[in-house]
Amino acid sequence: MMAAPQNDSEVRPVFLIGAQKAGTTFLHNALVSTGGIRPTMEKETHYFSTDRHRTVRWEELFDNHFTGPICLDGSVSYLHVPGTQEKIKARFENAIIIATIRDPAQRAISAFLHNAKNGRDLRGLSDALDIRATTSEEIFEEEDFKIRKALDRGSIILRPAYEHHFGDKFYDDPFWTFRYTFNSQFDFQLGSYFQNFSVLLFDFRDLVTFPLVCVNAIRLKIGLQEANRIDENSEANTTRISNARVVRKFLRNYAYSKSDRPTALKMSYPLLRSLFRDYNLSNRAADFKDTPWYISAGYDDLVRTKCEKKVDDRTAS
Repeated sequence: MMAAPQNDSEVRPVFLIGAQKAGTTFLHNALVSTGGIRPTMEKETHYFSTDRHRTVRWEELFDNHFTGPICLDGSVSYLHVPGTQEKIKARFENAIIIATIRDPAQRAISAFLHNAKNGRDLRGLSDALDIRATTSEEIFEEEDFKIRKALDRGSIILRPAYEHHFGDKFYDDPFWTFRYTFNSQFDFQLGSYFQNFSVLLFDFRDLVTFPLVCVNAIRLKIGLQEANRIDENSEANTTRISNARVVRKFLRNYAYSKSDRPTALKMSYPLLRSLFRDYNLSNRAADFKDTPWYISAGYDDLVRTKCEKKVDDRTAS
């Protein structure tokens, strides 16, 4: 077993920064499956987006069953939490950044359903994504107001621990996971990364259609040979909806919440009925493509000018 690298000169840091619900779990697992890359013991470390960097050494996060100097740290919060890239830059000036983007409406809907299936967000889809602001800063403020309003009326459920951290990782923003439209502002969030790092940007559609081509583009960039295949067991973090699961998760979260219990429970029934009507959302993305927050994301320009063009005519055929 090879010991973890002990200093920065011994590692070649690669960061998979998101976006959330844009294929990062699949890409992470596919990259690791091809060999030559040392992953962290947990895929989402949130090391540089939280206070963990103050108390834990980055080298201690990695799985020593893998060998080699290339260390892959993947956390979707690295894209969405402000100030993260400055922390990465201060530690690893020459880090390679891998980012994925997805149609903003599809990404926002998928993130909404991720919370819905876990009983955390009982709003209807239209209510959750009804943001009229036109700039990233204004989008954050308007969405923040809506989240707080939904929390007050019981249609967003926060377990007490979520007021201090998200999952097991400390966050300054307890509402991070509910910021569906703000977390789709790719042009705004990627800007500082493009200015400070070498960035490989991929569109979700290419990952789904030509995964091996995308993986090999990354391997060549980080100094590894092309792979012949990726592990067929590489899993995507898909959103599967079960009415029974939503109710069970909601009741669990409700039991631990600090909300006014009679009011929250009374409101839960119409909210759940409304939510279940929104489960068939495969064609709903088109409803939001003319909204200011969708246009502000800059998705079409990023795909046209920044996404790595990996698929040549022979691959496409």
